[in-house]
Amino acid sequence: MNAQLIHENGVAKIRINGETVSSVSFRSFRPQPGITKAFGDGGIRLMNIYPSGILNTLHVPYSQFGEYWLGEGKYDWDVLRAQMDQFISNAPNAYFSLMLQLDTRDWFLQEHPECPNSFFHLSEAECYQPWREAAKKCIRDTLTFLDREYPEKIYCVYVAAGSACEWYNRIPLDGNPLKEATYRKWTGDEERRLPSTEELQRGEHGMLLAEKESNVSDYWRFLADLNAETLLEYAHEVKTYNPGLLVGCFTGYLLYHDRKLNDSAHNGMIARVFDSPDIDLIFSPASYYVRGLESVSNSELPMASVRLHGKMYYHEIDNTTYPSNTNPYAQVLQQYEHRRHKSLRESVMYARRESACAFAALGTYWWFDMFGGWYDDALLQQELLAIGRVQETLYSAPVASNAEVAYLMDEESTFHLVRDNALYDLMISKQTEPLGRIGCQVDYYAAGDLLDPRFNRKQYKLYIFPNLIAPTSAMRQAVSELRASGASILFVYAPGVLKDGRFAPEGMEDLTGLKLRITERCFGYTLADNGPYNDDGMARIFGGRLDSANVFVTAEEPEDYIFGRGLVNDYPQFAVKPRENGGFDAWIAQGVIPDFILRPLAKAAGCHLVTEEGLPVYTNSRMLALFDHQGGTYTVRAPWNEGCLKELYTGETHPLSEDGQITLQFEADECKCFIHLSDKNGASE
Repeated sequence: MNAQLIHENGVAKIRINGETVSSVSFRSFRPQPGITKAFGDGGIRLMNIYPSGILNTLHVPYSQFGEYWLGEGKYDWDVLRAQMDQFISNAPNAYFSLMLQLDTRDWFLQEHPECPNSFFHLSEAECYQPWREAAKKCIRDTLTFLDREYPEKIYCVYVAAGSACEWYNRIPLDGNPLKEATYRKWTGDEERRLPSTEELQRGEHGMLLAEKESNVSDYWRFLADLNAETLLEYAHEVKTYNPGLLVGCFTGYLLYHDRKLNDSAHNGMIARVFDSPDIDLIFSPASYYVRGLESVSNSELPMASVRLHGKMYYHEIDNTTYPSNTNPYAQVLQQYEHRRHKSLRESVMYARRESACAFAALGTYWWFDMFGGWYDDALLQQELLAIGRVQETLYSAPVASNAEVAYLMDEESTFHLVRDNALYDLMISKQTEPLGRIGCQVDYYAAGDLLDPRFNRKQYKLYIFPNLIAPTSAMRQAVSELRASGASILFVYAPGVLKDGRFAPEGMEDLTGLKLRITERCFGYTLADNGPYNDDGMARIFGGRLDSANVFVTAEEPEDYIFGRGLVNDYPQFAVKPRENGGFDAWIAQGVIPDFILRPLAKAAGCHLVTEEGLPVYTNSRMLALFDHQGGTYTVRAPWNEGCLKELYTGETHPLSEDGQITLQFEADECKCFIHLSDKNGASE
């Protein structure tokens, strides 16, 4: 097998044995022959096998085929044969990815009682070398078997471990001696101890960790390094076995972890994993925060980072569908993370919206039929296959990002936050909803990507730094260069308040150009004036409680630059200061920042707004997609002023005027996805 990740027309593609294959894929915990055959007959060439007897987070087996890894060097190959044979008999032209769950099995835990269960206690298990060696042997043995009995069928291996198979460190064991010994080796300090639960929860400066809490910050870095090191060790084992296999993983969920990103050990993964030559594909479920039809679509990770690092982004579309409503496991999922659809049409429109989100990021997706029956409807199958053809159309010619807003989450700063912190929840996790409504495309990055020479700083007009509390000297220099270039920047909370690990409030003004000062007055809510940076039409409050912060900031700028104050304390909490060389420096004390604030800021920065009605917008250099929950008629401004827009599912066309304006009518819960064509009649591209 010789599978390669190639780059063609500006997007990552998969080439297998010299043939470029559509990256659209199908996966299921409970694969049903009929659905497999329908997708295979419809042209889906990439499918997934998943041999595992481990119980998932719903306490049922991941795989319906049972366990195959029975001991050190012992396997029940018939279990793997049964799954392969079922797929091949129904999709004979398919290639297969192997979801290889490498977690500790019961037999291993019985033979090694000193090793914790990696599914729940990943970081502790990662400190146990015999597990890592056993997992690597499992990789080699499984691939050897598959090459022998199913040659030229496996094109990719997803290395998986930890809770949900997504490298989550779900339940940390504080004070674990195995972890402490590894931590001491990592720090090079034999006297170093693991931080206590109390130390992880609070620092001298509330949520922020400064010089007195350096052991906690080091501990967070240790967890991230340990997780990345283990993941990459397994990925390298696959590549050593056969460089012609692609390797994928689920990791880097900077957008989703609420208050416990550091505990999960997903922080720091962008810097380590995304640039590794042993990783090709990066996966994330569609964000659980924004799955409703009344909402927007996004990922759990910074999709633009995947593209920048030359990898392929896979958007996992797994939400329950209308046909699955009778499935009791689907009903369980609908209680907390998935959204129930009331009709087949709702499921189709949701699928179009999620795929449009992936296309805007120049990524791809797979349909995840979790517990069987998600796609058990012939009409739904045909609609989903049509989305795959849309992807091929969009990626058949050169395509690029046309985003003008960059949202950059700083991994380094997150190492300086306590375990439970409202800052991450309010400024990042819940910020994707309003960002999706500002009327233009937003590219999501890890802030460290700004230092990468591949990052195109000239593309973006508005930079948003939601958590830049502890920028490195290189990051401070990069921000200074952005300001000198005339780019507009929005900072949030206490940007630059930590410098070289020290609490240094004077660093805020150095970083931002704004006179930001520490105050003892609690934030409360921010009341934004009805004016140039609030397009709601009335004075509005926003923000969330930050009582645990213990560090509060205000702006000592002239009144002309103040556009919002504390509802109770009346202190300046929203400032916008224009620069003589162009652009502006803006600061807001707290999130969640609503779209009626973000949209005017983007407009003032010179960003092209497709709409100012709050509709979710997804666009790249060839595509414009919009979704409307309520239904209505809107005048929008396309990013182009010549040619026409052709709807990719219905064929409706709209010639573009010189200013790009067109009028669109939406039914309730309708997604329209247009391709830009050079001919005004849509006759040619």
